[in-house]
Order: sequence, then C-alpha cells, then structure tokens
Amino acid sequence: MKKIIDQLNIDQWVNGDPNYLNELQGQPVLLHFFQMLCPACVVQSLPLMQALWDRRSQHGIKILVIHSVFEHHEHMNALALKAFLSEFRYTFPVAIDAAGAGRLPQTMAKLGIQGTPSSLVINRDGHESWRHFGRLEGLDYGLLVGAHGARPAANHQTTPGCNDQGCLATEQGA
Repeated sequence: MKKIIDQLNIDQWVNGDPNYLNELQGQPVLLHFFQMLCPACVVQSLPLMQALWDRRSQHGIKILVIHSVFEHHEHMNALALKAFLSEFRYTFPVAIDAAGAGRLPQTMAKLGIQGTPSSLVINRDGHESWRHFGRLEGLDYGLLVGAHGARPAANHQTTPGCNDQGCLATEQGA
C-alpha cells in the first residue's frame, strides 16, 4: 500500500515549501482539504487549522492544508489564494492540489476525498488512520491528534452541493 504523502500531487506552495513534505515522512500528519469559496471552510475549518497550527508543538503532529479546487477554477488561482491567506493571516503550510483531467484535482480524486472541508490523519507509518468530511463541531481535535487516529462517534451525513456542513465534490457538478 502506497503511503499517503507519496500520493500528493502538489502544483505549487503558497505558505511553506516543497521541502516540508520531507518533514512529514514518518510523522503523524493532519491533512486538511479546503476551498476558498467553501462556507464551512471559511467560517469554521480554516480558523481551527490556524489554532491547531499555533499549538502544533502541544499535539506532536504535523499539519498540511491543501487547497483543492473542484469548482470556479478560473477564480480560484494562486494569486487569489495568496490574498485570501494574507487577509485572514493564516500561517500554516498551504499547498495547491494539481489540476486533474476532469473537474476534480489529482490528490482529491486519488484519495477519494468527498468534498471540502475534509480531514485525514496519517499515522507514523504513512497510512490513513482517520477521515472526516464536513464541519468539525464538537470534535476534540486535541484528543484526536494526540491519539493519532482516534475516531469520532460519527461522521456528518453529506448531501450534494454546498451547505453549512461543507461542499460536496462530484464530477457531474456541485
């Protein structure tokens, strides 16, 4: 089974640099997928990622946030992303998922990510130990990342399109 980090297809880095991927090898990693136009990402998951980044030494886990664009491609470019991250003062590493042959970006499609926001915990062996789609309300992330793979009681149910839980990605359209 191929390690998750080896399956990432990064087009470019906005915060951070390609060498950061080397730091992730052999470490527990919180991998988070988002889009700038996803309401649940803007309101809830990205502020949570910043809070976790600010306390990362307490959790003993690496964090990588991936901008995975599956809608409005023409408006969701690197320049817009840099402005977005600057306006909100986000300092965590952000990589841009490489465009795919269809609507879905390569890493998102390869890993079977349903939509945004989505999170994966990758264990020290490089394999997925937890996955969640949607808002992360009521989830004790400190406990989750401290356990490097503890599962919450249940995932949110998803519906096509965007709502307050997230934005569902499909090849047919959101």
